[in-house]
Amino acid sequence: RSLQNAMSWDIVRKLKTQRLLLSSGRVEDPESWTERRQQQSQHRYTAILKNLLQHNRVLNDGGRENLQNYRIIHHIEDEDHLAALKEC
Repeated sequence: RSLQNAMSWDIVRKLKTQRLLLSSGRVEDPESWTERRQQQSQHRYTAILKNLLQHNRVLNDGGRENLQNYRIIHHIEDEDHLAALKEC
């Protein structure tokens, strides 16, 4: 439970920071910045999925539910998930 609370707090903090960066004008090219953030998100998801699969945690310890929540929060679509599976 405390891990979920820490992750929730971290997500909120990151979203607030992103919003501040974009609204302050410190990001020169918002479209390019957003694209880079999406690529980073996909790379992180692939790494998380690979770790879960290697340690057989997807089916244990609520891994499937946590993974689904992560996909929803980070807008990981089915085609992105399939691409990540192919990399694993």
